[in-house]
Amino acid sequence: VHTPDEVMEAISRGEQRRVVAPMKMNPRSSRGHAICVLQVCETTPDTQRGLTSKRLSKLVLVDLAGSENSKRSYAVEGASGKPERRVEAKHINQSLLALGTVIERLGSRGGHVPYRDSKLTM
Repeated sequence: VHTPDEVMEAISRGEQRRVVAPMKMNPRSSRGHAICVLQVCETTPDTQRGLTSKRLSKLVLVDLAGSENSKRSYAVEGASGKPERRVEAKHINQSLLALGTVIERLGSRGGHVPYRDSKLTM
């Protein structure tokens, strides 16, 4: 995207795909993660030297779904009895665990960093 309007359109498309469900601890619980990467490139011409300089900046916005404990934060529409909510909770917890492992390995600067264990860390 190249304009503020295109950014807002992309965010709107993401919002339309966002899944929320009422849970005991949160009436609008996000059932997935959202990642938005904004990369800005500033180009400045240097007419005296006939060069152009570029400055790149990147802003990563991440909204993670919370860890799920089905006994405490069960789905309002039928406790944890809804199979799709249990599957969602399982995927949320797996991806958060994978992210935590990647962050821990990066922080310890040792060993293999398992980026490919989750779509969230790829």
